[in-house]
Amino acid sequence: MKKILLTIFMLLAVAGINNIKAQCWHEITVEWSGDCVYPDDKTVYVVNLTIINECTTPSQTVYNLTQLLSTNNTSFSFCIPNQLCTIDQKEPCFKVSATCRKLMNDTGELVCRDQFTLNYNCEELIDLDDIYLTLE
Repeated sequence: MKKILLTIFMLLAVAGINNIKAQCWHEITVEWSGDCVYPDDKTVYVVNLTIINECTTPSQTVYNLTQLLSTNNTSFSFCIPNQLCTIDQKEPCFKVSATCRKLMNDTGELVCRDQFTLNYNCEELIDLDDIYLTLE
């Protein structure tokens, strides 16, 4: 009986840890549209979100994730797991850069792309939910 209870406790502890890991401090969705955006088995989207803290010396990349997606997708939500700042930080320290590229599967040749880059303070970063790109 003790072994069964111990096993159940261990499973619940692991499940709780996985739940904690899955939570986001903030989520930013990158969405893309345009004449170049349509399903195609010969191409893929490569979407990236990078956040750089430019108020540190030297500047520090605090978040960087690139995701490879099929062309059936027109958005991707990035989960930022760690708190990057506190609301009292008023300087626009955080350079946010989002890029989406459509590439040929076999050659990696660029079909179209768009990029967004802007600096934000902490409050603006927290308020940033969606970034819209137009692939051309």
